[in-house]
Amino acid sequence: MAAAPPPPSLPPVPCGQDVATRYTIRAARTCPQLTGLCLVALTNMSCIRTRLEPKLEELNDVVLQLAPAVQGRADLELLLMKLLCNLSSFSTNQQRLAEDGGIRIAVQAVHNAAAIAAAAAAGSSSAAAAAPLPTRKRQSSIPLASFDATVCTAAACDGSYAGGGGGSGGGGIAGVAAASLRLCARSLCNFAGGARSRPKMSDQRTVRALLVLVQVRVARSSCGAHAVTEAAPQSDSADTGCLQN
Repeated sequence: MAAAPPPPSLPPVPCGQDVATRYTIRAARTCPQLTGLCLVALTNMSCIRTRLEPKLEELNDVVLQLAPAVQGRADLELLLMKLLCNLSSFSTNQQRLAEDGGIRIAVQAVHNAAAIAAAAAAGSSSAAAAAPLPTRKRQSSIPLASFDATVCTAAACDGSYAGGGGGSGGGGIAGVAAASLRLCARSLCNFAGGARSRPKMSDQRTVRALLVLVQVRVARSSCGAHAVTEAAPQSDSADTGCLQN
């Protein structure tokens, strides 16, 4: 009996950061099921600043294209804001990203996250009013989520909020919303720090979003929580806008 012919040889899989970025960008655009994982990968790639410059325009396009698709998904919107925060920290990219709609995306994310946080707070208040008095003092504040300065893990897009899921570092869906608000504030702060992108922040929607951030910060400070935004305008010499805790 003759032996089966050997299978045809496959071409080697190309590797390298540039190729990986290109394949991930393509997957993010064409595979909605992989949106979360692609956002995680692109956020990690955006930490490599020296290799990212040629891909800034493509990453801008990904953010703009995915923004409408992730609305209503707090976990995915958080990942998108991490990527937007990194991209807005490039001084060479601030004007282009602002003109393409980066500020508009951050403003919309502020309103989405604030609505989620308000709904979660209202639900917590109702549950607390209906529950019996605790035997010991409970923590009244929701700690803000921290973003790992090295790697954003795939657990951030699993959509699980209970028990601190969703990659928020705790606090459930309210913690995800709080982390999104902090990243929105840092992104807008990055845009405000650029001489060419700053004039784009004078419209009423942006001003209202900034007022929402201030109101959320005051409300959280009054109940003993951490401030929502403490970020200074980012320069291109910094690592990344959203990686500073």
